[in-house]
Amino acid sequence: MSPPATLKTRASLTGREHLRPLGCQLHGIEPWADLRDLLCLLPAWPKSRVLELAPAFWKQTAEQQDTQKRLAANVFRIATHTQGV
Repeated sequence: MSPPATLKTRASLTGREHLRPLGCQLHGIEPWADLRDLLCLLPAWPKSRVLELAPAFWKQTAEQQDTQKRLAANVFRIATHTQGV
């Protein structure tokens, strides 16, 4: 008997968390700012557009007016952005 699909998905993500900071470094993105923005955007981000949040596409996505509005409206980003993170 195979494990449920949710366990397979969770297991497939385990061990790859270190790849995002490396992707940020490769594309010249500050990792902590990237993580802050990612956590601010993910809850309301359309699933069909999730690839736009990847480090390879982040600079283009961050320039979009829609993205800028979403980030500007997020209270957590405002609080950490003013602290210099």
